[in-house]
Amino acid sequence: MNKIDELIKHVKDADTIVVGAGSGMSRATGLAFWYENSPLYMDNMKYFAKKYGFNGLSQGFYNRFESEEEHWAFLLELYKMMNEIPPQKPTYEYLKNLIGDKPVHYVTTNQDFQIDQKQINAFQDFIQKYEDKKLVVLELGIGPRNQMIKVPSMQLVVADINSRYITINKGELNIPDIIADRSIVFSASIGDAFKEIMTGKSHGATTQGPTKPQPKPELTPEQKAEQAKVMQQFYPDYMVDSGIRPSSFPMYLTIDQKHPSYLHTVQYGQSMIYSIGDAAIVHCFTQDG
Repeated sequence: MNKIDELIKHVKDADTIVVGAGSGMSRATGLAFWYENSPLYMDNMKYFAKKYGFNGLSQGFYNRFESEEEHWAFLLELYKMMNEIPPQKPTYEYLKNLIGDKPVHYVTTNQDFQIDQKQINAFQDFIQKYEDKKLVVLELGIGPRNQMIKVPSMQLVVADINSRYITINKGELNIPDIIADRSIVFSASIGDAFKEIMTGKSHGATTQGPTKPQPKPELTPEQKAEQAKVMQQFYPDYMVDSGIRPSSFPMYLTIDQKHPSYLHTVQYGQSMIYSIGDAAIVHCFTQDG
């Protein structure tokens, strides 16, 4: 079974689907006007692009216009582009054909209004309703910097052994070990990936997964003791505790009793630092240095 057939099987077998859509999805539908001077952008914003030289609508938000009238003219044109210009390519039709009539919830950071806003707001209810069901998380055009979608999506898959993670994004082939055996990655444009799905013919997509997670080296008791000895040279008062989030391994480091800082490390490489009281510099020593 090739990766396309495996993707289709996962979707067909799923009880429910969570679709995450990033900026790559907007580009795939032809609505590429946020960060570039695309033909569609120039057709509607030629005056502002030539006069002020900003590339895409995003830069227009930070532009200093010569007058309030000109500023409001830009905002009006922006509103029309976001609300009145339909998708230029049938990407969403391909997506609908793939999903069929299965229950689906959309999560997006896009501002092109192509996804029902009511569905976006009901995410928690959706997850609770389909808890312990076969879930497929399908990410479309979400880069590694879009942590608002990517981290919660991966956590859903970590928390449920029956779930599957599928991501389509050009240039992305990095999957955490903890979900590697339940993940398929397509490094391709969404358009090319959907063409492969619809036709069964290759359009140049690079694929990866599912793969068995590689075991991580375990420290011997002697190595753990040596690690603790080194740590105490920097932080005389510290402790290590297990996490409550799926796959998380938080380390609580106390620089001194009056200024505690907490460094949470999670297996897929994300970190969040919380500081209580004065700011402090936190160092974290891991097994691999």
